[in-house]
Amino acid sequence: MLTAIATDDRALALRRVMAQQARQAVDAHHEISTHDLLDGLAELTLAAQAAAGRRWGQAA
Repeated sequence: MLTAIATDDRALALRRVMAQQARQAVDAHHEISTHDLLDGLAELTLAAQAAAGRRWGQAA
């Protein structure tokens, strides 16, 4: 359970960082590289899948 919570916290932190970077880029009129966005999305997806897998395993 604690691992799932830690993963949820990590996913939330990643979302916040990505949102902050997007706001800063818009404010500064800079583009965020597609590579950075895809890396962040991939990391967020893996964290969410890991959390969901742990929850599924606990429910079984």
